[in-house]
Amino acid sequence: MGFYVRTFVALATLAMHLAWISVASADAAPAWSLDVDSDAPEIVSYGAIATRLEGELGVPLGAAPLSAPPSRGTIQVVYRHAERRLSVRAVEVDGRVLERTVEVSGEVEPTVREAVLLASNLARDEASELLDALAARARREPPPPPVV
Repeated sequence: MGFYVRTFVALATLAMHLAWISVASADAAPAWSLDVDSDAPEIVSYGAIATRLEGELGVPLGAAPLSAPPSRGTIQVVYRHAERRLSVRAVEVDGRVLERTVEVSGEVEPTVREAVLLASNLARDEASELLDALAARARREPPPPPVV
């Protein structure tokens, strides 16, 4: 019975999320699209990840494929249950790709939590933004005068 309840909850969550997307303005593209490829949807599914990831990022997500391209990029989550492997990839609109693959327990809550954590960290890419800003500042600032 647990399988049916989890499946129903996942489908209901997905239906609510899709209804929310259809109500959103047609000309307002989401920041990220989310694509989930899982061979065990009772563990990892779009519905299980999307709402939590939206809360973590603070921006709406769209289900891939979208009618309008996302403003930031696409987050791809791939879960393979037999291998206990979770891969998350953030493909930004400028073509930059960040990806992480980890081994997971295969249990629902820890695996979904790990997927959301990886996706939010890759989407934010705070380390790369900091390095880009430092590099840009270094290009703008003239070198110090030589010490004699």
